[in-house]
Amino acid sequence: LIGITLMLPSIAWIAYVGVGLYFLIVALTTKKMRPAYLESREKFGELTTTTRENILGANVVRIFNAQKKEKGKFEVNNGAFRDLTIETIKLQTILRYTGRTVIGLMGVAGFYLSGKLYADGTIEIGTLVAFIGYVTMLMMPLHMLNGVIINFVAADAAMIRVKDVLDSMPEVFEKPDAISALDIKGKIKLVRNLGIVISTLVLKDIAFTV
Repeated sequence: LIGITLMLPSIAWIAYVGVGLYFLIVALTTKKMRPAYLESREKFGELTTTTRENILGANVVRIFNAQKKEKGKFEVNNGAFRDLTIETIKLQTILRYTGRTVIGLMGVAGFYLSGKLYADGTIEIGTLVAFIGYVTMLMMPLHMLNGVIINFVAADAAMIRVKDVLDSMPEVFEKPDAISALDIKGKIKLVRNLGIVISTLVLKDIAFTV
């Protein structure tokens, strides 16, 4: 920017406007992208938890005839994760190609106005070539910055998710004044026939001794 300003101050405003618009797009897009990425990571965690429970507890699910319930639970989690993933991809696309469009328009405007100044005899060929070189040097890192920003936002959301998991408290925990079960002795005997019905009969005529 300094080189462009020193070379052709009369049209340097193009570079400032282009860079300003680019960073405005970055700020607005990342403001929406960060929470979308974070929520997407949370839904992915719920989806993997549901899948793991169904795989490890497949026999229990079949015993209690809960296949439809677990399938519906999976579809809800999978649908939420899918929608959030699509949303993050949309925001990535907006950032990537809107930013490139603004940068490209900045370059076209700079090339046109500097060429017009040369055609009018206001500047020499050396000034024109140097100005175009400075504009090109400004455009290249801005193009590469898109990918860096997207990766940074995704990594930030993943780091927050990992921290939340590490800091989470277990749902089942032992009370400080809990009585130890090591010395407990006794026997439980069920002599009556037991049946369990969950939408359909799953257990019948059960008797046991513990």
